[in-house]
Amino acid sequence: MDLGALWDWEGRKLNCKVRVESGNPAADTLREAIADLMKVDYKLLLENLKEAKKENGKLVSDGKVDKIFKDVQLRSRTVGAEASNCQRIIKENGISALCNIAVKYPTIPGITQPVAAAFQLLSVNKDDRNDIVKDGSITAIASLLRSSVDMFTLQHSLLALCNFILEPENHAPIFQMGLVTTLVAMCSNENDVLKDFCSLAFLNLSRTEESRKQLVNAGAVSAIISIAQHHSAVTKKRCAATLCNLSYHSAGMNKMVSEGIIPCIVDLVNAKDITTVHYACAALCRLCSAVENARLILDSGAVPNLVHGAVEGDPVTKQFCGAVLSSLSYYEYCRIPLSDFGAIEALKGLAALNNDVTKQRCLVAFANLSCEVSVQMKMIREGVVSIIAELANSYQEINYICCAKAICNLACCENAKLTVAKDGGFHALMMISMVQSVDRLTKILCVLGLNNLLDQSTVQYMVHEGLIGSIANLSKIGESKSGDVKSGDSHISNLCAKIYNHASRYAIARAKIAEKASYLNALYRLCDSPVQETRMLAYRTCCNLVSDIENRNANLNAGILLCLEKGLRHDDQETVSHCCNAVFATACETSWLEKVAKSSCAHCIVDLILEQRIVGDDLEKMTKFLSMMSFEISARPHLQKSSFVEKLLQLVARVSGVSNVRWIVATIRYIASDHPEVADLVNMGLLDSIGAAHTAAVSQIIEEESGAVLAPLYMDIVEILRVVTESTKHVTAVARLGLMDILSVAIREIPPSLQGVDGQGPKSNNSLEHVCFYHIAVLIHRLVSSPDINVRTLTAHVHICAVLELLSQSKECIDLVVLSLGMYLSDQRTRSAFMTPSVAAVLSQLTQQPLSDATLSNLVLAIYFMSKVSSSREYLLSPSVGMDRVLVPFTNHDNAKIKANVNRVYKNLNSDINEAIEEGAVATLIAMSLEGKIKNQASDEFQYPPIRSYKDFRLLPPACREEIALLQSEANLSPTRWFAKVIVTKGGAAGKGPDAPEPPQMTTDGSSEYPPMLEELDAAEVEGKTKMAFAKMQVPANVRELHLLVDADFITTKEEADDIAASAEAVDDAPSASILEGETDTSVVRDDLREGSVAESVESIARSRGSIRGLGEGIEDGNSSHSGSLRAEGSLSRKSSRRHTTSTSHGRDSSNSPSPDKKRAQQRSRGSMRQDAASQAAKMGLYA
Repeated sequence: MDLGALWDWEGRKLNCKVRVESGNPAADTLREAIADLMKVDYKLLLENLKEAKKENGKLVSDGKVDKIFKDVQLRSRTVGAEASNCQRIIKENGISALCNIAVKYPTIPGITQPVAAAFQLLSVNKDDRNDIVKDGSITAIASLLRSSVDMFTLQHSLLALCNFILEPENHAPIFQMGLVTTLVAMCSNENDVLKDFCSLAFLNLSRTEESRKQLVNAGAVSAIISIAQHHSAVTKKRCAATLCNLSYHSAGMNKMVSEGIIPCIVDLVNAKDITTVHYACAALCRLCSAVENARLILDSGAVPNLVHGAVEGDPVTKQFCGAVLSSLSYYEYCRIPLSDFGAIEALKGLAALNNDVTKQRCLVAFANLSCEVSVQMKMIREGVVSIIAELANSYQEINYICCAKAICNLACCENAKLTVAKDGGFHALMMISMVQSVDRLTKILCVLGLNNLLDQSTVQYMVHEGLIGSIANLSKIGESKSGDVKSGDSHISNLCAKIYNHASRYAIARAKIAEKASYLNALYRLCDSPVQETRMLAYRTCCNLVSDIENRNANLNAGILLCLEKGLRHDDQETVSHCCNAVFATACETSWLEKVAKSSCAHCIVDLILEQRIVGDDLEKMTKFLSMMSFEISARPHLQKSSFVEKLLQLVARVSGVSNVRWIVATIRYIASDHPEVADLVNMGLLDSIGAAHTAAVSQIIEEESGAVLAPLYMDIVEILRVVTESTKHVTAVARLGLMDILSVAIREIPPSLQGVDGQGPKSNNSLEHVCFYHIAVLIHRLVSSPDINVRTLTAHVHICAVLELLSQSKECIDLVVLSLGMYLSDQRTRSAFMTPSVAAVLSQLTQQPLSDATLSNLVLAIYFMSKVSSSREYLLSPSVGMDRVLVPFTNHDNAKIKANVNRVYKNLNSDINEAIEEGAVATLIAMSLEGKIKNQASDEFQYPPIRSYKDFRLLPPACREEIALLQSEANLSPTRWFAKVIVTKGGAAGKGPDAPEPPQMTTDGSSEYPPMLEELDAAEVEGKTKMAFAKMQVPANVRELHLLVDADFITTKEEADDIAASAEAVDDAPSASILEGETDTSVVRDDLREGSVAESVESIARSRGSIRGLGEGIEDGNSSHSGSLRAEGSLSRKSSRRHTTSTSHGRDSSNSPSPDKKRAQQRSRGSMRQDAASQAAKMGLYA
């Protein structure tokens, strides 16, 4: 390589690059970068150091070594702070160089301090953080944090780590390196700055969910809790923010609680910094996820401080404290203590804030607290109801539901319902349910609250304020436009049905319901609900309304009958029974009975009896009701329809119990009394039904009850038969029915009062029983006088004698009894049945009664016909009868017929008992043969008395009418009403309320809080100083000749030559002494870095302090080998100085061309310079 050809005589420069190779390429490149960045020839720096050696003690005492380091450090920081420079450092493997140094020498403060400072500077540029981490900076920082004890290194490394953590992508390598454990260990350090930086690191790590999981699992919570006790407000604030972030990790909640996070956060609530309080409150809200945590928060004494903050704090603090109180109120364990510590008053104050979310939290808290019975009265007394009602004036559905729950809960307080209603609770529920809310659950809660409020103390106020109309409208919720009840909301309908039923307990409410047809129609629609319970409630409420006498007609006109009919068909037997009682209570209302007869309700009653779904007492009441209904003239025509009569006739045989049969027969009696076509009744089986009733009565005769039950039954049967026999064509059918048996039982069951007093003659009475006797007498008469000759034979029964004997005791029946006896005795086919002493005695007794001529004539004829039979003459002449004696007064009667017939009787009585032919028979036969028929036929003819038509008798009402009339009073009707048990149901808790307000975002960028420190490092803070051991490292033999100079190293371009010249001028202008004073031009450094090529300049910057300080220490130690090195450096410095002087002189004589001798001298000088450069390279290798 020809160095002479490269020498520039004009510029006095050697246009080449001298590359000092030490066997370490990275160190060589870094060394060159330092010289290039600092704009100072490295050789001059070494010369200055050599001169400084001469001032051995003075150098160290004056701190010039530190000044040199400070100057290098200042330049390195200025370079690293530039974003563009940072990019170049990353691209040219500067980060890797720093990492290698940090990993290789983590314990040497002289090396670690600039490296840590470099990392801290590089971490400021947020756009490059991810690239820096990818180059292995986390590993290097981990090495520094774990191995170094130098406080400067730890602080700057930790701050760099905090900045790197700001990027979520960098969290994974941090956890992989186990730095969380390192941070946890560093929290126990006594240095406050380290604790502060640790809190910042934890804060930055806690920003992502995955990192939170790692932090909790790594035990960071305990470390955070420990540094949270630090006196620094900033540290407390960061710990509070970190714990707030960690509280989002619900999976690790139990672990954090076990480590003591709650007491720590409770302590932070007392912090003076309001931001810390905000973070602590937000964390407490999230920690209230379980009752155990809430219990711990309460037991830790948080509530008094929260209440104080909610009352005395600034608006934001109030919101945070209110959020925690709202969350705690969700748990039953906390409600009473919250009330005792003044939470209600605090919440009242929070409700006045102009913040919708805070108002919502207050509503939630009020709803939760109101669940506690012991707290309810306190809330009502403190005026919470009016506040809740006011908070309901919102546009948020969640507010409506919370308000409804709170009032619903407070309405459960028995002694304060009226206060709740009047304080706005009632109107709030009405507005929410009717106007504001569109949510189904909210409406349900409102209806539930109204049900809770309604009682004796509030009914008047609530009814006056529109309760009934609201319930009527609410019951329609969900119905289709066509009014289909099945499409409605079944739950709301059920609650409305309960309120209707509850309201029907009170007269004012019943009157209000009947006031408008719309109110009643709403109730009637509930009868069609798909829910069985709702239908049942509606049916029974209708029954309650029917029992209200004053409003019965209004209910009737509105169509309540249909509801009662549906109620009768209900599956619940108690509901059926209640409907039966209601229907029975209306049996005295004429209009009501007519409506029932017109509707299908009457058919429904009969059908249900036939199906045996109405039994027991209900059956008796319904049969009585049927009799009452059939008695009503306006209702009877509707019951005389064949469709109804056919079912009714079937009941006689199907129903059980004589008493029930009695009322059914009575119903038939009233229907048949004026039926236009009795024949139709007979064709439908009327007589069969009568026979069935007689059979049932005979089979169940009980002596004690016979007079009370059977007598009325047979009276009705007799009247029915009387109606049937009005037409002669049915007489035969009646005779074949077994009429005599029926009549004999009927006569036997007649009360004793009908008989004569002490047997002294018949008694005249117009009572029902005497009328019945008269009807029996008419019946017998019609049977005897029937055109059908077989009828008399069928009825000539031994029982008929007993019947006639009893009938003879009734004054109204004597005429017909005498006629019937005479007709039976006149017929030879029936005479034998009446030839008895009893009949003779009856005839004898009748002669003693005041009789009309016609009846007396008939009586004498009857005696005459009886006397014609020889066997009966003994009865007539017996002393007990004395017929010959009793007839004496009539022998001279004015009526010739009577007188003649009496004489005929005497003739028969005086005839021989043993004659074969009756006395007078021969004379009669002779006269008939001589003169034909006897002219006086009248003597054997009966005279028929007038018979009263059945219609002439007034129909008497059923005996049950008096029983029903007794019910028509409030005292008697009130027990018949039924009310569902009012179950006061709480609305329940409203939850924990909205999430806690988000605290303000903290500044987590350490570069903004801790900018690069450009001030001088205090020498006292340096804990350890490097020795010259690092400088004495020998170059390995295998790399000593790896990087030797080649021709290319000495080839320079025109631009590089100009740069070298400019560098020389800069050196002339800025002597080396300025370096020792720490002066520098940062702009030159920045420009040069942008233009030059830096491979690993950062490594040089990081290691500059160790190299330079090592030099100073080597000078001080006086090591022999090191001294030799310095002497070589001094020689090199003097030669360089001479060359500088020569170059300057040549510059002055540049106009003269050099002589050959001078050229040879210059060549020798260049050779010497080359030797000096080689020597300098060898010396520089010692500092790599």
